[in-house]
Amino acid sequence: MANSLFDRQHKREYLLWGALAGLAYSIPVLIYLALANYYYSATVFIGCILFMFVILTYAMRLTKRQPEYKSTWMMIIAGHMVILIGIIISVLASFLLCFIFIPGFMSGHSSDTFLQESPEAVNRHNASTLMMIAITSTLVNFGVGGVISILVSYAVKLNQTKDKTPIVLNNESAK
Repeated sequence: MANSLFDRQHKREYLLWGALAGLAYSIPVLIYLALANYYYSATVFIGCILFMFVILTYAMRLTKRQPEYKSTWMMIIAGHMVILIGIIISVLASFLLCFIFIPGFMSGHSSDTFLQESPEAVNRHNASTLMMIAITSTLVNFGVGGVISILVSYAVKLNQTKDKTPIVLNNESAK
């Protein structure tokens, strides 16, 4: 039996939902970098919340599919594939936005005055701004996306008593 997780239709679906999640994260990053004010630093975390809601929507759609995603593990694997694609897109989009908005981003000669009203010791050469964007686009997005994907897969899915291990996991354990 062929594995339905990796066919062409599902790959397109992962790319679509991953792109939506990555772009949803990037919108608040764009706003934060355009405003360039230290007091709006929490705006980046709103992007993580938007990322989480896109993953939540995708996971809820998976619970309604009967023939393909009978297994909770298949839903978790599909959800994490979307999360990884979303993280890749959010990192690339954030990197591009930093190139656009932060002067001297890659040269190491970026000005200390990019963020208005930021403490000098905290944001020397925009290091804390870049670190915050990097950590939220990778670790925080993986954390919130993973928790939501697993939570929805187990809490919302109906009739888990007949849940079977997916073929992907059976083949690896037989080796």
